Amino acid sequence: MKCVSCLALAAIWLVAASTSDATASERCVAYGNEKTDFTWRLCPGGEKYERQYLYFGAWSNFHRVASDAGACIWSAARLSWICPDRTIQCDAKRCG
Repeated sequence: MKCVSCLALAAIWLVAASTSDATASERCVAYGNEKTDFTWRLCPGGEKYERQYLYFGAWSNFHRVASDAGACIWSAARLSWICPDRTIQCDAKRCG
């Protein structure tokens, strides 16, 4: 019985984690080349997540990093991400 409740709790946690990831991906824009070592999600308000290539085609999960990490830098005055090849505009709810 104890194992059943553990499995139910794990299932609820997985659903909640996938829902929050989907929400983040809807309001954020992907930046970077997925075939190289790093890919970012750039989100409103200077929120930035980074994903690293691990090995043999496996990627890590996205981890929150400082807004000035990597090639793109958040501009609060412009409400946009300034990247080497383009500028990504954001509003209060989403970027892109």
